[in-house]
Amino acid sequence: MLLWNRYPHRSWVDIEEEWLTGHMTLFELETGVLDTVASYDHLPRVRSGQPWPIIRPVGEVTAAAGQFVYTRSDRPEITWRLPDGTVTRIVRWRPGPNLLTEELLEHAEAYNRMIGWMNYGVSEGRLDEIVQEDMARYRAMIGQPIPLFGSPFADADGNVWLPSYRPAYPEEGSPYTVISSDGEWLGKVETPPRFRILDIAGGLVLGVLRDEMDVENVVVHGLLPGPSRAR
Repeated sequence: MLLWNRYPHRSWVDIEEEWLTGHMTLFELETGVLDTVASYDHLPRVRSGQPWPIIRPVGEVTAAAGQFVYTRSDRPEITWRLPDGTVTRIVRWRPGPNLLTEELLEHAEAYNRMIGWMNYGVSEGRLDEIVQEDMARYRAMIGQPIPLFGSPFADADGNVWLPSYRPAYPEEGSPYTVISSDGEWLGKVETPPRFRILDIAGGLVLGVLRDEMDVENVVVHGLLPGPSRAR
């Protein structure tokens, strides 16, 4: 079984390294042995007393076709590793500028309000203040570079899906770039607005569609050929 660890936010404050290290591990189900096979950059360092970044790059690992797949969202690169940690393939590309725009912030305020309502436990007035403070930090970054993509995942065939970065509902309604387990660039897939992918297999896409009342419904779409769209 391929595993990787993630750390709570407090672990990346005042570390000596530029990035907090994560680890890829192999867990043997029969023996119960857990073996660390590789490390990776997980979260960039933050100093005490400095404001926490509202948008930050992140290093993430997923499993595809029996291999570890590692990405760091501030660089156009994907690395595949065998279960023993051996690097088998690295794919790089040359992206165009990826800058924060007002359009990308369209749903950020509603998203921040929902997260605040679930986590902060403050009055409605204070929640408004928190949300507006966050939105001011977002708008101060308009025109600045943002992550090249959101959290990647792999489908049943081992293809790696990279969603375009979104400041709110990161995987919802996002176009995806798809790269095969052999490192071949397969193209892009457009998804419906307010749709979040859960799994893909056999040309079908399982996901959650959020309606205008924010009610979530599980739906299945088929992948169409050509400039692909999930419908």
